[in-house]
Amino acid sequence: MLEVPPRPARSFDAAEPPPRARWPELDPPPPASPPSRGAGLGWALSLLLLAGVAAAAWHWRVELVEVWPPAARVFLALGVAG
Repeated sequence: MLEVPPRPARSFDAAEPPPRARWPELDPPPPASPPSRGAGLGWALSLLLLAGVAAAAWHWRVELVEVWPPAARVFLALGVAG
């Protein structure tokens, strides 16, 4: 038969909470560096690409609706007549 070891004695009173673990002080994170020039270039290229897609959709809107008829609802929602 297995014997259960006795419980260890408590070093604090049952009325007070158990002691909290003490963690070492952590160094604060380094300050964030300003965005690099490459980040601005990436945003500019993304916006240029988005504008190009919108211009292409506007230019070829009739052909786009002929190929994909549900696109007509998008153009009507934007107030653009074919």
